[in-house]
Amino acid sequence: MIAAADPHLRGHTQNYVLACDVGGTTMKAEVTDDRGVVVVSGSTPTPHGEAALAALSGLGKELLDRLERQTGQRPSRAGVALPGRIDRQG
Repeated sequence: MIAAADPHLRGHTQNYVLACDVGGTTMKAEVTDDRGVVVVSGSTPTPHGEAALAALSGLGKELLDRLERQTGQRPSRAGVALPGRIDRQG
């Protein structure tokens, strides 16, 4: 789903946030504006192993490219939700 950018905000700096949710079967991501309105979103199946990072990177790049084409801007913040624990040693 791609929501239309607010035409009243053209020419004004808007802060956007990229949020990614990595699930066991599906990765979902969206970019929202300061008001919490979803501007662009997408999803892709979650592959196993090292391919998961490439899939997440590809999904994020796709949304960033769509946001930039639509608004001329990039997000100022990003967050990623992952299942399970993260270990510093890998």
